[in-house]
Amino acid sequence: MHHRFAPIFPALFLLVGSFPLFAQETNDVAVWVEKMAECTSQPVSYDFSLKFDMEGMGMSVASSGSILMQDKRHLRMTSQTTVKAAQMPTGEQNMKQEMIMDGATMWTVTTMDHPVNRGEKITSISRMTIELMEKVGAQATGLPGVSNSTDMASQIRTMFEQFYTDCELSISNGLVKISGNISEEFMDSLPMGGLELSRFKAELDEKTAFPLQIAMGTDKKDFIKMSMSNPKFLDPKKIDQDLFRYTPDPGASVMDMDAMLQSMGKAEEGSSESEL
Repeated sequence: MHHRFAPIFPALFLLVGSFPLFAQETNDVAVWVEKMAECTSQPVSYDFSLKFDMEGMGMSVASSGSILMQDKRHLRMTSQTTVKAAQMPTGEQNMKQEMIMDGATMWTVTTMDHPVNRGEKITSISRMTIELMEKVGAQATGLPGVSNSTDMASQIRTMFEQFYTDCELSISNGLVKISGNISEEFMDSLPMGGLELSRFKAELDEKTAFPLQIAMGTDKKDFIKMSMSNPKFLDPKKIDQDLFRYTPDPGASVMDMDAMLQSMGKAEEGSSESEL
């Protein structure tokens, strides 16, 4: 079972992966934005929680998990997600997901409730070349101007240069708070409807510039909210590289997203679903 909002998840998860810099006190929004952008190539791990409230679609999403990022092509994410919607047969859908990027391929393993048979689980495996992600990143993430959905520095700069306006900044009690308006152009770019997003806010650790919270919504309510905690900044030489490797079990069915996108006219290369 696939939902139109699913492609935005990686973008939001990856958008917030930042490495600490020894921040000098400044009230210049551009300086703090650049601190986040410049540091995203450094290895980091952290826990996250993400909440969507899509009132216009009668749907809510709650997800939590952890991310280990060595660089934009080597990443491992595990998450547990609950989707609630009145139109679902059981009223909600629970899923566990693991995403592994090995430098060339993004593997995604999803285990979810059976859409009809209560108590049963179904598991799907998909793969997509990172090269293809770089070609169709803007369509997949809903972020125009971001050609690579794993290039966090590009994402951060694009959001603040093109889609976040009238930004305000304050610093107190060790937190850097940035808020502002969200452009209509950004809303038009999203691959889903049912969201009213006019304001954004972010909280960064003053000492490290690590983002602790990012939210989008209105003055009255946050419709998308992501919180990050327990950041650990890593020596790449000490990271177990096996964490970025994945091999499906013999005979497992794997959905080839390159081939699927090719059939949809979004890519030029690909191959059909295969048995490994």
